Amino acid sequence: MTEWNRKEIKEESPVEQAVSSRIEEIRTEKRGWKKWAAGTGAMACVLFLLSHVFFGLAVVEGSSMVPGYQDQDLTLYGKVRGELKRGDVVLARIQDGRTLIKRVIGLPGEEIYIEKESGGVYIDGDKLEEPYIQGQTSPGIGQENPLTLQEGEYFIMGDNRENSSDSRYYGPVKEGQIRGKVLWSLRKD
Repeated sequence: MTEWNRKEIKEESPVEQAVSSRIEEIRTEKRGWKKWAAGTGAMACVLFLLSHVFFGLAVVEGSSMVPGYQDQDLTLYGKVRGELKRGDVVLARIQDGRTLIKRVIGLPGEEIYIEKESGGVYIDGDKLEEPYIQGQTSPGIGQENPLTLQEGEYFIMGDNRENSSDSRYYGPVKEGQIRGKVLWSLRKD
């Protein structure tokens, strides 16, 4: 006879069975709590990464992007990965620390010219079609006209050209100043 056959099988009393059963229940509950805590922690990490690495939320302040974006609109923006395109709406941090929502007009290496009389915006000599603007575009104060953008610089303007503080006044923004590209917006009203 083998050794495992010779082992004596001991029967548990009803009290021992109840204690064993309760111990197993507690172990199962602990595993459940551990799974819940691990799942909650993982979800918190994912939400943190999404909101701090990939995406962000911002509220529009002012009317510089009317008619497309209104004061107090909530925007979801994606952190910039790769190059921006003309027409992209971005959030940019300017020299005084404010973050503004503006549209990318000029790209690195391009020459921007704003005609004073007509308000036309020209990129490398070609007039830019801008169906999204409101108001007359003026050249601005203190900026070269024409202005050639350097590597990593963008010329940004608000769509409400008569009521927008933008690159016409504070100059081009550097790539590092652009926080993200607007992906979606929600109107307050």
